[in-house]
Amino acid sequence: MQTGVVISGFSVGVETFVQDANRDGRDDLITRADSASPWMVSLAGLSGAGATEFQAAADWNRWIEHGYTAAGELDADAAYAKVLEEFSWVYNNVELELYPGLMKGPQATQQTQAGNDWDQAALLERRLQALPFFAIGDVTIVADRVRATIAQLRACLQMNFALTKRRDIRLIMAA
Repeated sequence: MQTGVVISGFSVGVETFVQDANRDGRDDLITRADSASPWMVSLAGLSGAGATEFQAAADWNRWIEHGYTAAGELDADAAYAKVLEEFSWVYNNVELELYPGLMKGPQATQQTQAGNDWDQAALLERRLQALPFFAIGDVTIVADRVRATIAQLRACLQMNFALTKRRDIRLIMAA
């Protein structure tokens, strides 16, 4: 049960919308002072007392601007829909080939419409970087090695492990 609304450090502007900007199921505040001002977003959350509390979010201006129409309407999901569209294009149009590592690169992967997981990720990265609401460096492939014990891995993946007699590990999905 919500007992109140707390908005700290946030001034409602001339254009104000109440939509779920970050897709967490809560209505967020999206506003700007005038048509020349950047969009400001305050994300809704719950305080310890159960009241709705709004926290100022980072720079969402390009993301929100993408869904704003000349008619003065806002679709906060427009940018998210475009990201899904780019992902879906790669998923549905690029055939999976099996080979180790990044070999072809994004341009050859798009031209041949085939590539392994690394080349498909590089192509998706390039397609997302071309979107008008992402800045240079907003989208990158990240890879690293992780060291973990079996217990940590089990907890992280929420899977049951069964050791065979040959001591290799089989992953069995928990029901």
